[in-house]
Amino acid sequence: MYKDLGRTEEAREFYDRATRRAVNTGRRRQAAVARHYIFALEAERGSFDEGLDAVREALNLYPIYDRRVPYLAHDYAFLLMRHRYFSAALALLEKLAPAITKPEERVLVQSAIARAAAAVGRFEHSRAAAQYALETGKIYPEYAHASYVHLAQALRYAGEWDSAAEYVRRAEQMARDLRDAEVERVASEVQVEIAARIPPERENPAPFPHAVATIDKMFSIRLRRWLAPDRRGTEANTTATNAADRERRRL
Repeated sequence: MYKDLGRTEEAREFYDRATRRAVNTGRRRQAAVARHYIFALEAERGSFDEGLDAVREALNLYPIYDRRVPYLAHDYAFLLMRHRYFSAALALLEKLAPAITKPEERVLVQSAIARAAAAVGRFEHSRAAAQYALETGKIYPEYAHASYVHLAQALRYAGEWDSAAEYVRRAEQMARDLRDAEVERVASEVQVEIAARIPPERENPAPFPHAVATIDKMFSIRLRRWLAPDRRGTEANTTATNAADRERRRL
């Protein structure tokens, strides 16, 4: 509720209290979920250091085979892209992609892969992922509007400005029809940049903070265990339990 009203600090305090209560009563998974929501808040605000702290705490608290681990990895890849660590984001997205099997969710993952791949110059890989997202999104459109923002960004890297403008216009209109204010806002901002032919952001030349390398290694280990033949798919694709869950899986 606080987040929907734009009161992010109050939302963070609420989840902080929820984390402490859960830890104090031995409910580690509930604590992990609360930290995951805090991480989502920090990722949206663009707070990199606070986001790294929250994602590490959530990953440490989640049970090894919890169904939310691949979604936490996806959210973390989004944080990396926001801070222009596209190569790391792409590597992580490719590792988590087999764990996301619902077609409507794969649309979002593949569109993110298309964007990250284009950002590092892997255009054939980007086009293949984009084609999957487009074709599957026509049949499973739940997250198609968010995927179009990723695809528009991918097209910017390829210099296909007219197509990029069309996709971001479509994203904005669909988001408005769906009353998805966050995707509508992002699409509107990207549309302005595309209209002005502002070059897309390039790979961050700054060395990884030590925490990034540590978290990447943690995710690699967890996803490898999660996808082991005897565990693959365990509780991976149960329906999102509420609106906040569904929102977390978006852009």
